[in-house]
Amino acid sequence: MLLSKAGFGQKQASALQYVQIQYRSQRTDMSMWQVAAVGWGFMKDGVEHDCELSGLVRAKNPGEAFSKVCNIATKDHPELLQAAGPFPRPVINPDEIQEVPKTRLVGADQVELYWIRK
Repeated sequence: MLLSKAGFGQKQASALQYVQIQYRSQRTDMSMWQVAAVGWGFMKDGVEHDCELSGLVRAKNPGEAFSKVCNIATKDHPELLQAAGPFPRPVINPDEIQEVPKTRLVGADQVELYWIRK
């Protein structure tokens, strides 16, 4: 549905989804992913905050990498659990997810979060 709104026709969207599913199912190895995400509307110390999230993780695909970054960040910042609550709720959206060549590997499963007071 989202692909159709982005200018893809129904057949093109279905073909693209098929290729993405095939790509995911063929990859069984873990890759390194650099994830950047932004969050809006979190209550922290009684004040609304936004956040910037950055992480380097091992995962099979971009979606798994984003989930892993969020799960790791939640351990140190339980305020992020507000994004799982009922609507209206805070949100975290991926801004950029890139596969990192293994030659540039410095550490894995590391996440940083910066709070921005509104």
